[in-house]
Amino acid sequence: MNEYVINLKNIALNALQIKANLNSGRLCAVVKANAYGLGAVRVAHTLKSIVDYFAVARPDELFELRKNGIKNSVLVLGHLFEDEMKQVVSQRGEIQVNSIEMLRQISKIATEVRQIAFVHLAFDTGMHRFGFSIEQAEEIANEVLKLKNVCVKGVFSHLANASNKEFSNVQLKRLLSLRPFFSGAIFHIANSIACKYDDFKLDMVRVGLDLFLGKHPAIALKGRVVNVCLQTKGESCGYGFEYIAKETQKLATISMGYADGIPRKAAQNAKILIAGEMFEIVSVCMDCSIVAVPVNFNVNIGDQVIVFGKAGKNYINIVDFANNCDTISYEILLGVSNRVKRRYLFR
Repeated sequence: MNEYVINLKNIALNALQIKANLNSGRLCAVVKANAYGLGAVRVAHTLKSIVDYFAVARPDELFELRKNGIKNSVLVLGHLFEDEMKQVVSQRGEIQVNSIEMLRQISKIATEVRQIAFVHLAFDTGMHRFGFSIEQAEEIANEVLKLKNVCVKGVFSHLANASNKEFSNVQLKRLLSLRPFFSGAIFHIANSIACKYDDFKLDMVRVGLDLFLGKHPAIALKGRVVNVCLQTKGESCGYGFEYIAKETQKLATISMGYADGIPRKAAQNAKILIAGEMFEIVSVCMDCSIVAVPVNFNVNIGDQVIVFGKAGKNYINIVDFANNCDTISYEILLGVSNRVKRRYLFR
């Protein structure tokens, strides 16, 4: 009844378009959190011949890719503890490092397992989430020279607000000041927004959202109408008399609620498509939602519902849907639960 339609061909087309604009730079596809709920293994196999790197957040995400035949370089962006480091090194994962203690631990582990540990040094350029300070650069460079079996593969940072070009430029300048200390390392800072700016592309860009929401939209969330009734002026619907009708109208109950991925804040704020036409969500329950429809509109049980995606001449962009729900598109993507069937397209 409910399905999350994922067009793998369009994901590949988006990646190819991004790659074509990088000149000689590398493309890192961010597939953490199960590729934002779309299926990390499916997405990775689609992109493995296009991208240079994958990025994940947790060791288990790396292991899943390796178990399913993904041999590309994989950067684990999350913090690792000592037991996790050993597993990641053994699976040829690359580790983000944000402290000298971590560097020393990794060196010890890599020496024990007789492998080279490839690391990416995380620097705090202004987000203040994690990372070495810029002032530590010389100290870290000297420390790396003392350590066995550790290779600095990359140096990177995270943009606090990529849409704010002025502050992003400050962050970029701080990161680039580290070049003399780590020559030969892959420098990267750009995300989906910043990779559109030539000066931010550096040696690699990390792209997640634009792989799925780029020029070729690759996702749609679909359901069905499961009930239709008449609501007269002044009557309520939903829990707690959530919505009072201002005029006589129809109510279409749809097959998705907040357990499927429609936030409660969508009620009286966001619209969806029924039979290709756009209507307001007025109430959201756990397993279903209620949509207000004009009394003269022909709506029937079984009619297709699109929460985001395209139907006929109308299109609901997930970014706009998220804004109307007072959240961000990442949260909407990750909110589509596993009980919603994933259907993959290759055309």
